[in-house]
Amino acid sequence: MNRFDADTALEPAGEGRVRATVSRSWFVADGPNGGFIAALAVRALRETVPDLPPRSLTLHFLVAPAEGPVELACAIVRRGRTTAFLRLELIQDGAPVVLGLAACAPWRPDAPSFADVAPAPLADPDDCVRVEPGRPGQPAFLANYDLRLQRPDPAARPTRLAGWIRAAQARPLDEVLLAAMTDAFLPPAMVRLPEPVAVPTVDLTIHFRAPRPADAHPWVAAEFVSTLAAGGTTEEDGRLWLADGTLVAQSRQLAVVRRLPAAA
Repeated sequence: MNRFDADTALEPAGEGRVRATVSRSWFVADGPNGGFIAALAVRALRETVPDLPPRSLTLHFLVAPAEGPVELACAIVRRGRTTAFLRLELIQDGAPVVLGLAACAPWRPDAPSFADVAPAPLADPDDCVRVEPGRPGQPAFLANYDLRLQRPDPAARPTRLAGWIRAAQARPLDEVLLAAMTDAFLPPAMVRLPEPVAVPTVDLTIHFRAPRPADAHPWVAAEFVSTLAAGGTTEEDGRLWLADGTLVAQSRQLAVVRRLPAAA
């Protein structure tokens, strides 16, 4: 089994719940990457309503889960003719650690449409800087990706981080992997601010904007922008594109901005 699929696998836990394991290989400092949690949530959605793909997912991170087992409770709140609304809860040691709401609906290619957004210019993957797994000080979860970064312009405003991403091991792109990718890049606020900061996520919303492609291991072009840090929080807007310019996902995060303690 592909390592990404093994790490995000679910198994029945009884009473309408499923069980997963939080692996240290997905950690950032003291807890797992938010994208990993989003991937688990999408898997739970797909098991609950397998006939309806996810279209919107919002997660609130109450506390960082510890390494080890967690349970996910996913329930249908309402199911209409085309759309199902669901509530999710990630539970560890009997207490909720993540809360979520989601909407799932079929892709309708015959629906009215327009597209007034296009990806910003981005160098080819081979012309970007490859993130080398295992470098000192680098979050462990980055080893799960093949990640290529375009060198940012430090003077550009707003601050934009962009590059290419795919799973470290060959794997088709689906909503589970897309959800993980929405939180795979360095937060732009960490580049924009003149002092070292931590930027833990408060909430993450993901909108899935296109059906999954047929490619076996496609590159995804990603760009993330932050425009404001004030009052202890910052936002991050993300867009994920296929190489042909198809927008496949949008994301928005609200994150705490916290000064790191001065080195002794």
